[in-house]
Amino acid sequence: MGKRRGGSLIETTIGMFVLVAGLFVTTQLFHSSLTYSARAEQAAIATMLSQRTLAEIRGWARQPAAPAFNFEGAWAPYDGTTIVPPDYPEYAIDVSLQSPQLDSPCSLLEAQHAGDQRRLATTYRKVRVQVRWGRGTATERVSLTSLVSSPPRDLTGVNVVLTPVGAVPPLLGHDLPVTYQAELRDGAGTLIPDALFVWSAQARPGMGTVTNARRDGSQASLSNFIDNPDGSRRYAGGSCALVARTRYQGVDFRGEVLVDLAP
Repeated sequence: MGKRRGGSLIETTIGMFVLVAGLFVTTQLFHSSLTYSARAEQAAIATMLSQRTLAEIRGWARQPAAPAFNFEGAWAPYDGTTIVPPDYPEYAIDVSLQSPQLDSPCSLLEAQHAGDQRRLATTYRKVRVQVRWGRGTATERVSLTSLVSSPPRDLTGVNVVLTPVGAVPPLLGHDLPVTYQAELRDGAGTLIPDALFVWSAQARPGMGTVTNARRDGSQASLSNFIDNPDGSRRYAGGSCALVARTRYQGVDFRGEVLVDLAP
């Protein structure tokens, strides 16, 4: 009987230690759970704030302003600023802006044309929204980076405008070029940037050859000659149309100019 009572006391003591240890571990796990739950909630709020700020920036960029939208103007209300949301004053939102030049159609295909890539230089902005909270070394951050594009223009009145570069002779001599620049403009005459053009020559009924066309299509020349298969040249004379084509919002636009060629 005495031995059993001693054994029971030892077992009880060990059981109490196990129970206390289990209670301690459970308490620590519960505390860690609350800590990580709070951090997850803070991160979720920061993500929501970054998405909300980016949506506000997109809406601001689409508001009408000279020459067309806020997008084309100065981004001073956002670029390099820090915003403290009134509903979450413990958070700070830093906004930064870059103007990337995106290769068209993609960097992989344009890599072979180093120094002469077809690029969209002005119709996109890279916006970085960083939300931070906490203090000192405990500061945490959530960042969201996205491209914001130029708002689409009203297609009514959109046209391709061809402007001569230099003098245009009344009659273009043999082997001589005449150069034009192409621009896409909306109904108000405002430039639509980053339009990429393809040039061609059409008989009216004379015929010439497109030369010196830039890869981005912004400029090309019409020269008064036609190459024969054997390498020789001939001259058709008459009128020839220099045509520039582009596509905007899935719609094709074209502009042309007639050039009189010496026979």
